[in-house]
Amino acid sequence: MTVNPINLDSAVGPSVRNAAAPYSDNARRKLLIVFLVALLLPIQPDLGGQRLDPYRLLLLMLFFPFVIAMLKRRAGLLTISDGLMGCYALWIVITLVFHHGMGRFAYASILATMLVGGYMAGRLLIRNAQDYRRFIRYFLIALLILFPFTLFELFTERMIIAETLGKVFPATAQQYQTLFPHSILVGIFCSIGFANVLYLYRGRFFGRLSRLALVIGMTYMALSSAPLLSIGLQTIMAGWDKVTRGKWMILAIGVASIYTFLSLASNRGPVIILIEKLKDLPMRSWYAR
Repeated sequence: MTVNPINLDSAVGPSVRNAAAPYSDNARRKLLIVFLVALLLPIQPDLGGQRLDPYRLLLLMLFFPFVIAMLKRRAGLLTISDGLMGCYALWIVITLVFHHGMGRFAYASILATMLVGGYMAGRLLIRNAQDYRRFIRYFLIALLILFPFTLFELFTERMIIAETLGKVFPATAQQYQTLFPHSILVGIFCSIGFANVLYLYRGRFFGRLSRLALVIGMTYMALSSAPLLSIGLQTIMAGWDKVTRGKWMILAIGVASIYTFLSLASNRGPVIILIEKLKDLPMRSWYAR
């Protein structure tokens, strides 16, 4: 299905559009800001041997109110996606406990809570096109604020945000890159803005170009090949959507055929081949600095 980005509400089913929002527009706006701030704080307080950073604490506090709101159908009718997400979270707990014993139950439970809690936050706090655009706007503002710190870190290898917060909060993670525990996470966080900017700002040439430059620049400065691959795949899919007008089944069959061919023709497998090719990206020279 091809979605007109100017009218995002047309892509939402009537049962979702007509559902009563569990929070007012003002409350949703404030909660979205709180979620982004909590996600971007590199503080790691320890409680009972479990790392409970602000984002985890926020999701734990809101988990049951979110569950109640979902069961009351405040986000519309429950969907197959809701059920699959719940089953996946349960499978995480079962798998970790089965392989590592009850000693990992607390960790597994928190991990499942974060997964489902974050999913429910999206279902309950982004109820229409205005909420969606608002979230992307907040996301881009966050990238713009982080840009000078990330640039400074790129050339000096000093985690200036973590160093500064560490003087106030003893639980600050000193080795965080920008605001995340690994460069891959930094890059993936930044890269999710690419397709959103590409579509939401269509028709605004300079506005879209400047925002794409910000997203790509921040992603590149993470010095990780996986986020750049994400942007590459988003570019390919956007190009395919433009050329074929959303003929996704043809693309799915083509990708499946290539994957199957590489699996049969090589003893390394498609994923290993892709990773080995990515080793030659120009960014690799930065790691030696």
